[in-house]
Amino acid sequence: KTFIEEMSKSQDRIIISEIPFEVNKAELVKSIDMLRIDKKIDDILEIRDESDREGLRIAIDLKKGADAQFLLNYLFKSTDLQVAYSYNMVAILNHRPVLVGIVPILKAYVNHQKDVITNRSNFELSKATKRQHIVSGLIKMVSVVDEIVKIIRASQNKANAKENIMKAFDFTDLQAEAIVTLQLYRLSNTDILALEQESKGLTDRIKELEQILSSETVLRKVIKKELTEAALVLAEPRKSEIEAEIENIKIDHKELISEEKVMIGITKEGYIKRASLRSYQASEKAGLKADDTLIFEKEINTLDTLLIFTNVGNYIFLPVYKIDEQKWKDLGVYINNITPVEKNERILKVIDVQSFQSGDTLLLATAQGMMKQAKLTDFEVSRYNKSIKAMKLSDHDELVHVDMGERKNILAISKKGYALRFRTDELPLYGLQAGGVKSMSLSEDDEVASALYVNPGDDFIILTNRGHVIKDVVEELPIYNRNRRGILIVDHQKANPHLAVSAQRLSKAQQKENVKVLIITEKGSLTTTASELKYSGNKFGKKMFDEEAIGKGYSIQIFNAVEEETEDKVEKVSKKKIIKPAETVDILKEEVVTQDNKKIHLNRFDLFDEDEE
Repeated sequence: KTFIEEMSKSQDRIIISEIPFEVNKAELVKSIDMLRIDKKIDDILEIRDESDREGLRIAIDLKKGADAQFLLNYLFKSTDLQVAYSYNMVAILNHRPVLVGIVPILKAYVNHQKDVITNRSNFELSKATKRQHIVSGLIKMVSVVDEIVKIIRASQNKANAKENIMKAFDFTDLQAEAIVTLQLYRLSNTDILALEQESKGLTDRIKELEQILSSETVLRKVIKKELTEAALVLAEPRKSEIEAEIENIKIDHKELISEEKVMIGITKEGYIKRASLRSYQASEKAGLKADDTLIFEKEINTLDTLLIFTNVGNYIFLPVYKIDEQKWKDLGVYINNITPVEKNERILKVIDVQSFQSGDTLLLATAQGMMKQAKLTDFEVSRYNKSIKAMKLSDHDELVHVDMGERKNILAISKKGYALRFRTDELPLYGLQAGGVKSMSLSEDDEVASALYVNPGDDFIILTNRGHVIKDVVEELPIYNRNRRGILIVDHQKANPHLAVSAQRLSKAQQKENVKVLIITEKGSLTTTASELKYSGNKFGKKMFDEEAIGKGYSIQIFNAVEEETEDKVEKVSKKKIIKPAETVDILKEEVVTQDNKKIHLNRFDLFDEDEE
């Protein structure tokens, strides 16, 4: 048994006054204290054993502002403060072994009591009826006592006396037996009155017994009365309580976590680390294995959740507080120590989720052009000891990009440099087990490199395998229907072609904040900023590194992205000026009019577009 004791206005103490049967008190105190030492509970100040000759008492002092009832519930769930016992409930019922619960046991007991009281009543009724018959004979004898005495004196023996009395006064054998064995002093007036009172009492008792035997209601009243009398005789406080309904204790483990900002780092090779901001700021660089690099680095809250997507269409649900705290210079924990992954499985995208009720959706795209949207709420799970299927993939296909948001358009980029922009509402919402729909038309030797949520005011950046970065404006791309090829925005030369390997959206808010942009290669990485990436005036972009020195491009990531402004606050991005040959300047207008007076919108990509399939 437990109760909560108030120490001060904002500080409580939990008192344990009784512990379960067979639970060792010292072990219980130790297990609770280990929760404090291991920092599984941050709100316990001290635990003390204050037991004495007056009884058991364990005191748990809590920090100011701690939720005492929540912590008590956690102790019930996590320690031997609450124990379940197993016991054999097989009983012999109606001559057969039967597994019974409390209700059947109570019913069997009531039925047994009915049998006991019925048998007892039948016995008492028979006895009372017999006695009533004898008493009535004795009362009748009083009026003829003198004649009976003469008959007895004239008889030869007891048997002859009984026979003569029965003939003379019509007594039964039972009555005659009682008369001849009667002591003479019982013939006084006092005893005669006693016989009359006894006869009256026997009559009432016989009537009462007959009611018990003939009425179920009266029988139940007798059972209830006798149990009440037994409870008074055996009155002692119960040490256990039987409740009709037991409250199921549910624990939200987030309430045990101290909310704080931490740095999370995840590497290409699958190492995950969580470090305090102090450790992050004190370290010159993150601890990494050779040829490994960070693909996710962000300051987030301990109450957030990471969704880690892999190329085989799975995702790992990882609450931040579940990641062991380390120093930033440490390597971190290998992902297989958190949840098992396949040998060919690699981390593709990491998404930080503050709330699964934000209304956001996720965009998932595969190499073969299959895409789908899914509600963020579908990704929230309660059990996460293994990876979970996020998208069904066909043979030889893999997940290539995942994005989260709620925006107007979707931008798909293929490896051969084609870009397709279409409206978000063209792509339906699906569950996690679905495979999506075809969303981009591809040639046989082409595949999707990235797919992004974008708004008209955004920019986008593309990384090629040869180390070039192309930065452009979303509004420059025309809006097509889904499952088209799109337009060519990366020049793929026949010899040593530029192939798009990764793309990211760059919002106006991110550019204003000048966020860090990480370019990851096969052998390393390099860091730049949003302001250092200039708009491209061609389809090659800006060369950022030599692929022969640090390997081909692998992916491009934006770190420490700021919260974006709402769409109504974002000013429309003006189109940048692009110098063109003199012979093409005349046609670079917002719209042109054909001979049949139809208006056609043109942009600079139309000048370089190839015939669509």
